[in-house]
Amino acid sequence: MSTQDEFKPGDRVYVTDPGLAELRAIMRSFGEVAKPNHVGTVDEIDEDHIEIWFDNEDGPGMGQGAPYPFNEVRHLTDKGPMP
Repeated sequence: MSTQDEFKPGDRVYVTDPGLAELRAIMRSFGEVAKPNHVGTVDEIDEDHIEIWFDNEDGPGMGQGAPYPFNEVRHLTDKGPMP
């Protein structure tokens, strides 16, 4: 399980949000290229959540921000995020 001490602002991460994963799966089932919608940059860290700013066409961490609990956030590796 991820903890507050594992992350710092600026870290590249992905979230394991089941809703976002389902959206990607639906897009793929219709033959759409499902761009990663769950990759972003840590903005702030609070006692019980991490604020993630998601990537968009303007660049890394330039999209919408959302809070996620620590157990749904993982570090992005050179292998990329999990589907």
